[in-house]
Amino acid sequence: MLTRTCSSPGKVILFGEHSVVHEKSAVVTSIDLRTTVTIRSLTHHDRGDSDKMKIELRDFSTSVSFEKQELFLFLRTLLRSHKSKMMQLFFDRPDAGILDTLMESIRTFVSSNLHKDEVSAHYNATNSISCILLFLLLAVYRFDDCPGTGLDFCLPDEIVISSRIPIGCGLGTSGAFCCSVSGCILSFYDLWSSDEHKSETQTKEDDNSKLSQTQKIEINKWAFIGECVFHARPSGVDNFVSCFGNIVKYRQAPTGLTAEFGGKIFEGSDIKLLVVNTGKPRQTREMVEKVRSFVETENEAALPILSEMDEISNRAWDLLQGTFGSDTKGKLDALVVQNQSCLEKLGVSSPEIRSVLSILEEFRHCGKLTGGGGGGCVICFMEGDPAPELSATLHEHGFTWFIAPFTPFGTILES
Repeated sequence: MLTRTCSSPGKVILFGEHSVVHEKSAVVTSIDLRTTVTIRSLTHHDRGDSDKMKIELRDFSTSVSFEKQELFLFLRTLLRSHKSKMMQLFFDRPDAGILDTLMESIRTFVSSNLHKDEVSAHYNATNSISCILLFLLLAVYRFDDCPGTGLDFCLPDEIVISSRIPIGCGLGTSGAFCCSVSGCILSFYDLWSSDEHKSETQTKEDDNSKLSQTQKIEINKWAFIGECVFHARPSGVDNFVSCFGNIVKYRQAPTGLTAEFGGKIFEGSDIKLLVVNTGKPRQTREMVEKVRSFVETENEAALPILSEMDEISNRAWDLLQGTFGSDTKGKLDALVVQNQSCLEKLGVSSPEIRSVLSILEEFRHCGKLTGGGGGGCVICFMEGDPAPELSATLHEHGFTWFIAPFTPFGTILES
């Protein structure tokens, strides 16, 4: 029996959401809430007479089984029809035309294997299953590029996904999902690119993740394709931080990606990061398009806001990486308020977010939305744990909270 398990962390954008989509800097950290994916190929004894591949999404209480022969034939037929354009998925930004075409076929195939009520009730589950099949299509494509191996491609028996990251809250659920599925499939089929021309540093396996830098770069590339399925035109920051871990200052510009990794934040202090869930699902795709439209139609009004957010991210980065002093918390809070003001001007806040901010202000704290906005979560830098009165007030208004556990570790090949 062959088994591979990968896990990847969620993320919190501390500063710079939305502006990062428009070539500005963002400060992002990985958090130790992880999505775990396991792929298994069972023995003939355990499999019995079944020749199906089962995908189980435990957090959606959803599972679907595909006849292997039917699924493999579908993937090969789809690949045969579009093979000349498949490489366009691996551009710095995947070609939207070929990706949309592939996903339309894949979603139709997935929906035909689900009951109608499951499709309507679990749109996110359907999208996740479709994304898994896209990654399997990429695996078949990679096999076809290796002479003599195409016929050896065998679909697994089980793919199981579970997550500790709250779904739909702007904490990088899809990025962690895409990194974990990509890492699992690449490892399960041993599809890693040749290390023949890579440096020793690139090919050296990290003791914690059991993955080399080169392998993580490949996982990140595949995961970004998946993120484009979920969010259309993402910045790439979610999958990047989930894959590589740590606190990062990230900027994607026409000249290329720049990512600066930092050390442990808040070291030597009792500062913690409070995350409050508004209970309203975040609307990343809609909010990203809303801001993009604002930038395109009201450029003169939008550009100063984005530039201000870039300056906020850079100043915050310097504070977080410097020596933590008595005035650091106050300076961070001022940047939090300034960043939230910019996000309000971009139109990505919501009544629920403002309600949480009002409660925090009542207890002399300040916060900002994190992630796509329109709902999701609010973050707040706090000395120690929340006071019982603050906790009670949040719960009275139907808001849940937790302290975000920072982690330096990205995608891990666990077995």
